Amino acid sequence: MVLCFPFKQYFGRAEIDTEPRTFIHLVRHGEAYHNLGHFNGKINPRSYDIQDPYLTCKGIEQAKSTREQMTKRCLVPNIVLTSPLLRTLETTLHIFPFANDGSDYSQPQIVAYDDLRESGAYLCNVRQTTLDLANSYEHKGVDFTALSPIAPPMKSIIRTKQRAEIVRKQIMAISKLIKKGGGFWKGVYIQGTVQNTGRMQMKQDVHIVVVSHGSFMEYLLPPELAEIQARGDEDICNE
Repeated sequence: MVLCFPFKQYFGRAEIDTEPRTFIHLVRHGEAYHNLGHFNGKINPRSYDIQDPYLTCKGIEQAKSTREQMTKRCLVPNIVLTSPLLRTLETTLHIFPFANDGSDYSQPQIVAYDDLRESGAYLCNVRQTTLDLANSYEHKGVDFTALSPIAPPMKSIIRTKQRAEIVRKQIMAISKLIKKGGGFWKGVYIQGTVQNTGRMQMKQDVHIVVVSHGSFMEYLLPPELAEIQARGDEDICNE
């Protein structure tokens, strides 16, 4: 599922109309193995005991389908922020594959960000060590610089609602960096959009993709869009 909406309308104060716009594209990961085994609205706790599960075959197809949707919205976003759990990393790389895999499009900057992880004290929400993640995915274009070397504990002292507010502020900070021409964020250099064309500087709209999880996105989204996400609508773009 992809949600796309103007950043300034929900995450910050309104900007002057002449300023470039920022669009946030929210993507939920595809089906993973911990999503199986639940029937008639009843949760099977054993499914959540799978540590950091991979995508199922269906989940891979869902991610590839999302790739087609994303190319219609923004061919190459400025940056992709992804939860470091395997199901979100795999979803991200199926949507934005490494350039050497035969893709016709350039891979955007992809940065793993711990605060995008899922809520809920379950084993399925505990990620691998940063070193293991880097060994498995760094060569595929994912930057793990912003992660702590040690995975966050299963039970965090920061409530999910507070973490969502932190994420919103960090997205605002990244958007400003991009519009200013680039800069460092959590040790990662973020590329800017300002282009010099002779005497003039052209500013482009900013597109930030966030790949996260269903429950956490309910906290991250504005209430009206959270209702849409809960219904499972798959193609919403309020531009």
